[in-house]
Amino acid sequence: MKRYIVLPLLLVLVMSASAFAKQGHGKGVWKWWENEKITQEINLTEQQSAELERIYESYEPRLEELGGTYKEKKTAFYDTMSNAEAPRAEVLSTFDAMSEAEYDAQKVKLDMKLDMRQVLSPEQINSVNDTIKSWREKHHEKYQEKHDK
Repeated sequence: MKRYIVLPLLLVLVMSASAFAKQGHGKGVWKWWENEKITQEINLTEQQSAELERIYESYEPRLEELGGTYKEKKTAFYDTMSNAEAPRAEVLSTFDAMSEAEYDAQKVKLDMKLDMRQVLSPEQINSVNDTIKSWREKHHEKYQEKHDK
């Protein structure tokens, strides 16, 4: 019975870890404020753009550090998980360490985004969110089409 619960959980873990890795940390952060189309759509001023870049640069070293830590912990987890003789406690311990590293990186990214929100008007925030949502949907559809073939 436990096997039926663990396998789907592992599948979700692998998928979320893959999605997290694709999002990236540090240099993997999408600098949408440098995209001319978006800056025009939301009427981003040069001053706002410069402030967003300053905020990003202040977080970049920490994001890179945490991204590297997450990658190390993820590798350790997968190495442990693939070892048929690894004790359950060790697998759980490496999983917890990986999850904590992922949380830490996501928390810093959230802090950065919250700082960035302070630079934008409510209308600009909504517009950026709509643009990003549209971009994700478009790319998700492309991904689905590619993998459905």
